[in-house]
Amino acid sequence: MDSLKNDLYLEKFKYKELVQKKQELEQEKESNKDKELKELIEEFSSVFIKEVFKAMRKTIPENKLIDGGFAEDLFTDMLDEELSRVSSSQMGFGTLNQTLYRQLAGEEEQGVK
Repeated sequence: MDSLKNDLYLEKFKYKELVQKKQELEQEKESNKDKELKELIEEFSSVFIKEVFKAMRKTIPENKLIDGGFAEDLFTDMLDEELSRVSSSQMGFGTLNQTLYRQLAGEEEQGVK
């Protein structure tokens, strides 16, 4: 009889351990989804900011006195890309990221339910 009690106790312990591991894996999976979503949002806002910079540059009249040609255009594009990447993680654009995150995370939760 003691052997049966020990076996039941071990099975109960193993079951609790399995349930705990399952919960940990689900949390980790949810955390990974959350991290991926945040990275995608930051990337999206970076592209958005780059397009804003590009539109702003079009409003500036070109000075034909010193024309850099293709090299200048390439440099300007690379500069805008880097500025937009850095800006997307800064505080001013952080609210854009937070708003997008709340909206997209909320949609995911509604889709799951």
